[in-house]
Amino acid sequence: MIALTTRNLLLFIRNRSNVLFSLLGALIAFLLYIVFLKQTLEGSWTDALQAGNAVAALARGPAGTSAVTAADPVTVSDLLDPWLMGGILSITAITTALAGMGQLVYDRENGLIDDFRLACRSTWRIQASYLAGSAIISVVMQLIVLVVTGTYFSVVDHVTLPWRDVAADVQLAGIMLCSAVFGAALAFALTVSITTQRANSGLNTVVGTAAGFLSGVYVPIGAVPAGAQHVMKLWPGAYSAALFRRLLLGDAVSRAFGRAPASVAERFREDMGIGYGIGGVLTTPVQELALLAGITVIIVSAILLVRWVSRHVPMANQGRRRSEHYLQSES
Repeated sequence: MIALTTRNLLLFIRNRSNVLFSLLGALIAFLLYIVFLKQTLEGSWTDALQAGNAVAALARGPAGTSAVTAADPVTVSDLLDPWLMGGILSITAITTALAGMGQLVYDRENGLIDDFRLACRSTWRIQASYLAGSAIISVVMQLIVLVVTGTYFSVVDHVTLPWRDVAADVQLAGIMLCSAVFGAALAFALTVSITTQRANSGLNTVVGTAAGFLSGVYVPIGAVPAGAQHVMKLWPGAYSAALFRRLLLGDAVSRAFGRAPASVAERFREDMGIGYGIGGVLTTPVQELALLAGITVIIVSAILLVRWVSRHVPMANQGRRRSEHYLQSES
């Protein structure tokens, strides 16, 4: 199992185009944010921030000095940049896991799975090697995306992120690991019926694009109709995005809207997907983790069940027809 996992990791790393395309969804989200999405969101929330007296960078006195005397003012970038990073990490966890699972499709298409079964009679170990490799790839790529986007926003927007907080780092690593495991499981279920590289490429494109919308990155959940919001709440990546956003933002939301009515901060969290309204109450981190696990298990189980039925029901019907034909011939 270790040897197969190592092989899968090395083959993924050596295929640079595969590595690049696995990050395509995250790259699109990042570029859209830089080009126009950030400006759109700034226009929506600047007034609320000014009402809370928390945006020193946007409220200048007549002499060019800050009109806000808060020791640690919160800017729009302090809210939106970590919000985007959380969404991008959620996309990366799924798309890179799916790209890593592409090795399974390649091996299946070229008949290498049968060779592995001759050398290793345990089928579950072979499958576990692909799952482990996919999860490891997802974790590593999430780390790379975190460092790159975090460095960019720290340098360009001077956003302070919880880099040196050990407790936050441990929680962040835990969320990454959970997202990677669930992403690998989802990728395995999605590719269980894929037999060609061409079909797998199409699947990667569809999932990469859909993940950006369903995680509320391209368009925040508060900006879409109620029906679309219900669909987004059924996507496991939406809850990993909420976990990432909540951790990366820290207490920025509370400080930003500290002097505004409590409903303003609540509306910001709900509209931006920092928790989801279920039963009239925003979800908590524990609930989001449970929903991430539960929805993933349901989706994976449903896909595998459909796959099992599609394979075994025709075989059973075929066996029944043969039996009937045999009985008729005997009579």
